[in-house]
Amino acid sequence: MGGAATNFEMLVTARACQGAFAALLSPSCLALLATTFTDPKERAKAFGVFSGVVASGSGGA
Repeated sequence: MGGAATNFEMLVTARACQGAFAALLSPSCLALLATTFTDPKERAKAFGVFSGVVASGSGGA
């Protein structure tokens, strides 16, 4: 929606919605990782990869 914004208000609203839904999605991803990977070594690797992806995504903002 942000790419198709025709005015500033629409852009700000799209970015606010994007942030709100990201805040809702993050705990769900962590819960999915915790239930999917039962072996502690695999779980640690999965959380490490997840953390790397999250850190690289927030670094560009």
